[in-house]
Amino acid sequence: MWRNRKTQFPQVVALIAFGLLCIVLAVLYQVLQRPGQAPRGQFLTGLEYSNDEFLDSGGNWRRFTLPGAAFTWESGSGALMGEVLIDRGFVTTTALGQRGSVVVTADVRQVRRDFNTQTTVGVMCRADRNGNGYYFLLSGSGRVSIQKAVAGVADLIPVTEWVYTPLANPIGTTNRLTGACAGDTLLLYVNYGFVLQGQDSTYRIGEAGVALAGVGLPSETNSASPFSKVGVAFDRVVISEALQIGR
Repeated sequence: MWRNRKTQFPQVVALIAFGLLCIVLAVLYQVLQRPGQAPRGQFLTGLEYSNDEFLDSGGNWRRFTLPGAAFTWESGSGALMGEVLIDRGFVTTTALGQRGSVVVTADVRQVRRDFNTQTTVGVMCRADRNGNGYYFLLSGSGRVSIQKAVAGVADLIPVTEWVYTPLANPIGTTNRLTGACAGDTLLLYVNYGFVLQGQDSTYRIGEAGVALAGVGLPSETNSASPFSKVGVAFDRVVISEALQIGR
């Protein structure tokens, strides 16, 4: 009789341990599914459409200068350079090619800064040449947000609120930004770490792009100083197909 109890005891312990493990795994699953903790909409990277290192002035990115040199986009010497002299909101440039579900990744580094200015940078998907589309943004203070621009509306519309991320590197160093549009799911990663997820169905197709804004710069060119110009370098910009595998 005691022998039977000895042989059953390890089985009972094993069953209890297994039950506790199942409970822990169930709780962990629920925590990871909370918004802001981990992405619910997953994606795989499919076909690579382009991989730009901007070693010359060619390529399929639009380059232009606003009259009065209020802002410029130029490529070559290893980067797509954006410079802003006044604060008129975000300035953008896009790559030729209409895409639906897409992943846009870029190395972003601020190379010229006015210390009274809050620089915000980002990548875009499903955008047009007028700046409408989805924005995946990182501010100089380490805050992130997913927003959209809609024709006829002056300000960007938040898809998510601004939140702080410890994953962002300080101003003057490189941050790797990734924005993914996978179906209605929008995902933002900073330095390969997930930071935000949003849902929106306003746009289905458009171009990939990059954006920057110099908040705090003068609003008119006649009051701007060349010394207050903000410059940002975008490099290793990769545009790939996003294959959605879950929600």
